[in-house]
Amino acid sequence: MARTLRTLRPDAAAKLDQLEVGASLLEQAVRNAIAEPYLPPSPPFARRLLTSVSSQLGPKLRVVRSLIVLLGRVVPHLAAALRFGRGLLVDAVKCIAVAFGVLLALALLIGLVAPPV
Repeated sequence: MARTLRTLRPDAAAKLDQLEVGASLLEQAVRNAIAEPYLPPSPPFARRLLTSVSSQLGPKLRVVRSLIVLLGRVVPHLAAALRFGRGLLVDAVKCIAVAFGVLLALALLIGLVAPPV
């Protein structure tokens, strides 16, 4: 038998109704808080630099991307190999970054703990 507000006791139905209203109010407050993220204004120099770089590189990047898409359609095995290679390259960069961070932390720790010569 399905449970509805009519089949519950009146006090339990009222509590469930209050919980539902509270949940909807909480959901609306969260949506309002997330809707407008704060982005600090960028300095004019950075904005000009970004627009000039994007205006210079934009057409070239579009051509390269379209060539890669065309290559993926013509030779799908090569495109899969390139995607796999890109994944390996990204993983290698992540590993190198983690190793650098660990080594830097160890060097700082040794530099702080070791007695002066």
